[in-house]
Amino acid sequence: MIVHADDFALAVHHDPDPDPTNVLLAGSVLAAARARAGQPSDDLVPPDEATLTDDLPASGPLGDGWRAASVPSPYLRRPAATVGLGDTFVAGVLLAESLP
Repeated sequence: MIVHADDFALAVHHDPDPDPTNVLLAGSVLAAARARAGQPSDDLVPPDEATLTDDLPASGPLGDGWRAASVPSPYLRRPAATVGLGDTFVAGVLLAESLP
């Protein structure tokens, strides 16, 4: 299970491969790039005005082999657009999961 909120992403998983932290970061960076540009963008450097929270859900073991992983997502107070951000996040997650 993966959740993408405004300022963090969280995965609850059984399998550590691929690394869920990297998967979440990939989705978050792509969504932030789209938020800044208002459309898909290959400029993946978070903008200066983006903020990163340190108030994250806890990462670590949950029991019975389940683990949680969370990462901050670049948050833009005034995105150029928000349409498609969830789809872009999912595309980034799927891309990261498909890479060797």
